[in-house]
Amino acid sequence: TAWTVLAPQVIEKATATRFLIRLCLISLGRGDPDLRVALLKLLTARAAAKARESPEELQLLAATTVLHIEDGAGYGRDRIASMAKLVAASLTAQQPTDSAEFVLGCFLSQSVEAGEVARLRILLLSEVFEVHRTPRAVALLARTAPHLQNLLGGDAEPRLLPLWRAWQLQASRSWASVGAAQSVFELARHSPNTATRLLARYPDLLLAQRLELGSEAEVIPILICIRGVSVGDVLVADPDVKLQLSENRRQILMGSDCVEFASRLPETFPELVRNWLRYRVETLLPQEEPTSTPPESGEVWRWVRPFTQQCPNCGTVSTVLPGTIGMAVPQ
Repeated sequence: TAWTVLAPQVIEKATATRFLIRLCLISLGRGDPDLRVALLKLLTARAAAKARESPEELQLLAATTVLHIEDGAGYGRDRIASMAKLVAASLTAQQPTDSAEFVLGCFLSQSVEAGEVARLRILLLSEVFEVHRTPRAVALLARTAPHLQNLLGGDAEPRLLPLWRAWQLQASRSWASVGAAQSVFELARHSPNTATRLLARYPDLLLAQRLELGSEAEVIPILICIRGVSVGDVLVADPDVKLQLSENRRQILMGSDCVEFASRLPETFPELVRNWLRYRVETLLPQEEPTSTPPESGEVWRWVRPFTQQCPNCGTVSTVLPGTIGMAVPQ
């Protein structure tokens, strides 16, 4: 009734903008997309024409676009990939950065599975890293935008550095000397169901190797994460941990844990796990960005400007996020 009776009567009224935003949000995952598709297109066009002049219209544009993406999921479209591109458009192009914040706010207002949120984070970072945005720059924006901070998690920069490193190494695939692995970015892009399942359990995943045991059906995933290397849901981080196969080669001792498999493991399996442990520590876990990384540029400060306020006493412009100390922004 709201879409077929009420909305058509107020679609052009500026006083109805907040009502239309709430209507879009409450319709996520509800109702009949076919009944509202034509009106949703009109709403999106109206909001797009006024978005640069009005924060409310920018919020309406975010709400209508997110609803359009969610409605398309019923027809087999990849909603998470579409959301990542939509958010990235504000972070990589000359568009208002608060648009990304509004979009994320709309999307995260509904119930979203942890694995889907983690995959959205990976796809978004892939888009952002592609245009040479560094972890320091992304973390800076996350300090000012609550929904982006929620997506990336607290203390963003230490978490972003290993991901950035894994993204950089995709071109050279330097890990091929250890094993035939895929980066989490490749998994998120090409194997959405697998990535969603793995990221739900290991949100800090960096690389994944599927070890197929010859003609036997069993496949052993080796997951290289920020916290350590996981085999059979046992996570270890110390490259010097004790790794030993049982006599029948169906069990491997990993420190104080024993992991059992239906198939016989190759004799070189402990060495493979140890090599991944060393590769993780020596290559994937940089302590800081290289000194060649450029300092925050005017482009980065453009990102955060929509989230700033000016002090009425001293005139300083700074970012304001509840519960944190403000950060001065160069003019």
